[in-house]
Amino acid sequence: MRCNYYPPCQEPGLAFGTGPHCDPTSLTILHQDQVGGLEVFVNNKWQSVRPRQDALVINIGDTLTALTNGRYKSCLHRAVVNRYKERISLAFFVCPREDKVIKPPQDLVCREWPKKVPRIHMVGFPRIYTKTLQSRWHYPTKLY
Repeated sequence: MRCNYYPPCQEPGLAFGTGPHCDPTSLTILHQDQVGGLEVFVNNKWQSVRPRQDALVINIGDTLTALTNGRYKSCLHRAVVNRYKERISLAFFVCPREDKVIKPPQDLVCREWPKKVPRIHMVGFPRIYTKTLQSRWHYPTKLY
């Protein structure tokens, strides 16, 4: 679990809360406060996710994408800061154990749906992921 704190910024266009990324997890369960700031990349543009007090945001991560052979795609998202208000969010990450290798079951790979994503060795994956992969197999579009 992670608690994220984003202080206000007088020039929010010059600062990211977090840059564009996909989570290296299976699922991320997120509770954001009423300030907002979560954006998802849909139809080649950034769209705000309106906060709701009675709801959680569930993001699909890259390991679930690998387990489903790309049938479910990880969610490209970012957090932006607010000009006037601080923002807080709580994120709970559902991840495979570090000693596991993630790959789709054989019945999800066939001639009509060939293997779409690489096998993932969980040992060191989040560290390797943030340095090299950046979910390039999903989002070749320039995001900045």
